[in-house]
Amino acid sequence: MERGWPDRIDELRLRLESAAHRRLRIPAQRLTTFITQLGQQNPALRLATARRRLVEAGRALDRLKLTTIATRTTRLDRATARLNALSPLAVLNRGYALIYIQSGALESDGTLLRDAADTQPGQQIRARLAAGSLTATVKETHE
Repeated sequence: MERGWPDRIDELRLRLESAAHRRLRIPAQRLTTFITQLGQQNPALRLATARRRLVEAGRALDRLKLTTIATRTTRLDRATARLNALSPLAVLNRGYALIYIQSGALESDGTLLRDAADTQPGQQIRARLAAGSLTATVKETHE
């Protein structure tokens, strides 16, 4: 059975539309891809992303700063406590004294008295206490 012109025209029209659709679909897909890529290059979007990252970095830096300060403060407090425990002044606070041989009226010659035999009756000594100092005269020594 032979087709008529109208059927043939319809068939050709459908084939032409299909071919045109195929030919236009590929460039349309490319155009969509390019538009998407161009949208990603939008300076306003890139700037907004950069601002968001900057804010996040600032917050992270603030957290790090606080953590570092807290850690360093703790370390400093521990070191201070150790130094205070080793300090000669801490010994004085427990009731001990540092006794120096007195060479002048108000000055020490810097010699720390460690042995009673290093002094003699009548000699001036200076005692350094936790709070202040005093000068005394040796009455007698006992070894």
